Amino acid sequence: MKISTKTGDNGESSLHRGARARKSEGIFDLLGDLDELSALIGMCGGEPEGDADRDLLKKIQRDLRRIMGGEMVAVDDLEKEIEKLEREISRKEFVLPEGWLHVARTVCRRAERGYWKWRDKGGEGLDESVGIYLNRLSDLLFLLAEKC
Repeated sequence: MKISTKTGDNGESSLHRGARARKSEGIFDLLGDLDELSALIGMCGGEPEGDADRDLLKKIQRDLRRIMGGEMVAVDDLEKEIEKLEREISRKEFVLPEGWLHVARTVCRRAERGYWKWRDKGGEGLDESVGIYLNRLSDLLFLLAEKC
């Protein structure tokens, strides 16, 4: 696979369906936030306690890759994990965020805002379920961070 194609030297890049767009368009901000989120989640692999949580983070990274490719993702699995963690964790009234999972949570919130900003300006190509997924994901990342 050739990495340096030089096709982006003029300020354009390809989207998941092959169309070309200016790199200054909001979709690339969103895709960059999702890419950053995935990388941060990869860094978090050592924070959760147990293989199940690490496997969950890998699944989330695969989901994010699918989203960046224009595929739909389901939120059902995230909601089940949230419910499970809410039963396990005694919630605190105020949390001082610590660790990479909280950083990933804040990037997730940024990506969610970017998604809705892009959609509100008429952006197409990513399903509305992406916004819902990112909203649930930030909740899940919060709970995983609190579990650690």
